[in-house]
Amino acid sequence: MTESIIVALISAISMILQAFILHKQHRVEKQQADMQERTEIILEGVEASLIGVKQLGANGRVTESLHKLEAYKNKKAAQ
Repeated sequence: MTESIIVALISAISMILQAFILHKQHRVEKQQADMQERTEIILEGVEASLIGVKQLGANGRVTESLHKLEAYKNKKAAQ
């Protein structure tokens, strides 16, 4: 009798732990998706700013940064 109670308690505890882990994992996945979206928005803003500065006549490091950003975007698109 006591063995079945122990087995039932262990099963209940494992189910509670599993639910907790799944909840935590879901929250972390949402945070990662939010961070990725923020990063994309920031990169778009940086790219737009660099394009604007280049149109105003800046060259050199601005052009180099635009090329690096374009290469990064192409690399990520290919993955």
